[in-house]
Amino acid sequence: MCEDTDYNPLFAEEIFIVNLYGTDEEIQRFQGLIARREETNSLVAIVDLVEKIKSRCLTGMEWHCCWRCQYFQMCRIRWYREEHQVSQRCCSLCRGYMTCMSKFRSSIPKDSSGDSPLPGRV
Repeated sequence: MCEDTDYNPLFAEEIFIVNLYGTDEEIQRFQGLIARREETNSLVAIVDLVEKIKSRCLTGMEWHCCWRCQYFQMCRIRWYREEHQVSQRCCSLCRGYMTCMSKFRSSIPKDSSGDSPLPGRV
């Protein structure tokens, strides 16, 4: 039986994304936040950091958080971003994210092969 109490499978995706796509500074910040993951603000900061990396490296979508989320008054990520004066980007935790992502992808001009030039694609 494994006795390692530092591993938390709930953060597997976040760990993967940050270590694969994050800068050295983002990785260090993430490690500090994971060490304090019991704190609500640390969890929200982890989500914001991972969403920033996903936007920059995977989706390319830098859209502003739209009305679908703005009326969702209890969104802690929005509160965190406002408190830290961070841009209110659309994030994958939003109820309307897939609609926004579909609209974003359809707005990207296709190249001669028919593919969209999304980040991370070669």
